[in-house]
Amino acid sequence: MVYMPYNGLVSGKILNFQMFQISFYETEKGKRPAEEFLLSLNPKMRAKMTGLIGILGEKGNELRMPYSEYLGDGIFELRCIQGSDITRVLYFFYVGRTIILTGGFVKKQQKTPKSELRLAKLRMKDFLKRYGDNNEDI
Repeated sequence: MVYMPYNGLVSGKILNFQMFQISFYETEKGKRPAEEFLLSLNPKMRAKMTGLIGILGEKGNELRMPYSEYLGDGIFELRCIQGSDITRVLYFFYVGRTIILTGGFVKKQQKTPKSELRLAKLRMKDFLKRYGDNNEDI
C-alpha cells in the first residue's frame, strides 16, 4: 500500500500520482464534497482511504475488486473497510488520465444507495458541462 499523509491529500485541488492525476469535483460555489467527506472520517479510516486513493492513482482503470467496482454510467466506487466500518468514494475517469472524486459515504446497507449514485451522476454531468474536453482548467 502507498503511504501518503492524509493531510496532504486534502490540502490541494489536484493530486499527482505516478500514472493518473486525481482531482476533487468542485461545485460552482467552490465546495468539494469528496474532500469534505474525507475530512469527516476518523483518522484510521481517512489514512486507509487515502492509501487506496494513492493506489487508484497508480493503477487507474486497472484497479479491480475488492478495491474498486464499476457501478454503471461511468461511475466507479473505491471500496474501503476499516474494522466494521465500510466507506465508499465515488469517482469517474476524465480526459488525459484524470480521475475525478465526486463524493463519499459510509455504507450501511448491502447495495450502494441509489441517491448516492444519482448524485455522483449529476456531479459528473455538471463537471462535463463546465469543463467539456478541456482539463487544463481543473
